[in-house]
Amino acid sequence: MSNPKLKSNSEINVTKPVENKSAQVDADEYNSIEATRLDYLSALGLQQWVVRTIEEDDIQDAAFECDDTLQQPSQQKAVEAETVQVTQNIEAQEVPPIKKVNDQVIDTNLSTSKQKVDDKAAHSSPRVTLQNPISENQATDIKASEGASTNSQKTHQGRGFLVLPNGKRWNPNSIAVVCRHKEGQPAESFLLRGNPSKTVKNLTLALQFLLEHEVTPAFLNRINFAQLATTALSDRASSTGEVITQHEPRAMLILGEETANLISGENRRLSEWQLKVWHTPEQVPFVVTYHPHDIFRNPAIKRQVYQDLIRLSDVIGKTH
Repeated sequence: MSNPKLKSNSEINVTKPVENKSAQVDADEYNSIEATRLDYLSALGLQQWVVRTIEEDDIQDAAFECDDTLQQPSQQKAVEAETVQVTQNIEAQEVPPIKKVNDQVIDTNLSTSKQKVDDKAAHSSPRVTLQNPISENQATDIKASEGASTNSQKTHQGRGFLVLPNGKRWNPNSIAVVCRHKEGQPAESFLLRGNPSKTVKNLTLALQFLLEHEVTPAFLNRINFAQLATTALSDRASSTGEVITQHEPRAMLILGEETANLISGENRRLSEWQLKVWHTPEQVPFVVTYHPHDIFRNPAIKRQVYQDLIRLSDVIGKTH
């Protein structure tokens, strides 16, 4: 018979190994989880907290920081005391006394002394006297001459200024073709690089045919092509009255209504200017016709331009 209090080997062998296996499984699982957590922190660039004991170096560092904090107020007080001492030394300096030379106070203020010198110079300025005073008659003559020159200048400016192209000179006792640049029109409609434009060239050669019954390019060199301006912008510009007086043109062909109004000082329409032959104050005959830009834009007016040239050729033929 078997004893009921005794356990079999099979029961003992089965129970104990089961407990040891369960503990081993828990330890392995914990190590796996811990390894995973450390890898996760390392991947994020973080470091886990480590608990350590306080060492002597830590105690010394804390004591040094405490001493440095206690010393800062004392250093600041020392700097403030030094600043107060410097200020007191500056205030204690004595100002040098003002010196006197021959019972006159020497003023060290430069601005005040300069003002005194200027006042003294103003009071002691010498008087200017004329050795040769101008008599009343001479003064009257001078004023009269100035007034005459001023009136003459105004008259010339009222009639504009005549400008020749570069390298050109006035041909005396010759025909003058005068044109004013009209606003909104190309500048080369009258002159192109110092030479007459195609429209003006054909117009001038037609005048030569009426005068000489022939056409030669050399005739263009005998014509004075002048631009009319309101102001003298260069040395080549001369007032209209001076040019007419000095060079005495035989006749003038005026291109455009505005040119005729400026050179004559009058205000007329082109249809009025084309009615007859006119004369300048210097008794120079002139005929007015269309502006070259108008001729270029409207070729139908060439018939009227030709009639104006016939009128001018008749005048030149009589004066020739």
